Amino acid sequence: MKVYVDSIGAHALAGTVRDLGTEYASRHQMVGSPDEADLILLCGSFSRAPHLLTRHPLYRSSPRKCAVYSGDDTYFALAPGVYTSPRQGLSTRIGRVRSHAFAASYGRHANQAVREASRSPDALRGRDKTLLFSFEGSATSRLRRRLFALRFDQSVTRVEDTSRSYSHFDHEGDDRDAGQARYVDTMLRSRFALCPRGVGTGTLRLFESMSLGVAPVLLSDHYVLPRGPRWETFLVRLREHRVEHLEDDLRALTETAADRGLRARAEWEAWFAPEVLFDQLVDAAHDTVRAAPAVESFCRRVQPLLVAYLALRGRSLQVAGSVLRALRARPGP
Repeated sequence: MKVYVDSIGAHALAGTVRDLGTEYASRHQMVGSPDEADLILLCGSFSRAPHLLTRHPLYRSSPRKCAVYSGDDTYFALAPGVYTSPRQGLSTRIGRVRSHAFAASYGRHANQAVREASRSPDALRGRDKTLLFSFEGSATSRLRRRLFALRFDQSVTRVEDTSRSYSHFDHEGDDRDAGQARYVDTMLRSRFALCPRGVGTGTLRLFESMSLGVAPVLLSDHYVLPRGPRWETFLVRLREHRVEHLEDDLRALTETAADRGLRARAEWEAWFAPEVLFDQLVDAAHDTVRAAPAVESFCRRVQPLLVAYLALRGRSLQVAGSVLRALRARPGP
């Protein structure tokens, strides 16, 4: 299939996808003109600025060839395509929306320590699994804040809020390289890697743990898994309300952890490794364009209403946030 990749707004994701396609595409062909393409893949962010998509010249001129690839945490199924944080709903059920991995993890915001370790299978073996489970990350969701508030057995677990000590998007931080190295070392010493949802339903840790051969534990009730991998053979998926019972639940599965890790790594190589990601992404995007053309025609007609709803919801959340901050800032009686 001939594929043309373009950006939604000034976003680095399109460049990352182009680089992957240029270097690794084997079943599909990158082309330099949208006119000769079978599929136009528009990559970037639009949940906070829908006009970047709706007014995109290619989206307007070639609607039947366009699919989006969005890494937005805020899921807004404005167009058919591939989303990294989809929610269960009509669009996912009819195939208009597909889930997939984070191509951005191979771009400028990549965790280089994860990349280097994942390229060396020997580095993934021979680590003493001294931890039952671990999670290091920021408190970007209610679920994560609950997780950080719990008291686990610290002799066999590591759960740390790194909001103040490490910022993944701060490339100038003095401790960036050391922080990434610690993250990988901790995960490789773990039997299970916790993958709780953040701002969005999706989490990069699901795919990072797979790449490192560590059994992932997904905590995200409404996330839609990507099609393809045999998730049932390695993924531990727990309901978010089970977070208080993590130790008991995972201790019961300890004997399966090593095998789950090996199977996770094999499925990552087949579906999400940089060598295959572009082709798999194009397959998924093409499927969404073909899924429901009648539904898509209706969705385009009601797009102004969807955009207006999103704007209203955004303003409501801003007002609610301002009220909560004001209440927290009020002095006590």
